[in-house]
Amino acid sequence: MAAAMLTITSAREKVVNFIRPFMHVGLTVLVRKAPLTINIPYSFGIFQPLEPAVWGLIVLALAVVSN
Repeated sequence: MAAAMLTITSAREKVVNFIRPFMHVGLTVLVRKAPLTINIPYSFGIFQPLEPAVWGLIVLALAVVSN
């Protein structure tokens, strides 16, 4: 069993006995990246994907769960 981007090729079929997938969903979402308006130092760039309120709730949830 593998959880990776493995495609079935003829070379791989000679070595591995693949089962055929019963369902294939090729849905994707494409969203335009918003321009960065705030100049954030690179060291704090990890906090940029989420709003400050979300980070606050994550910290609150960690505090509640850890007690």
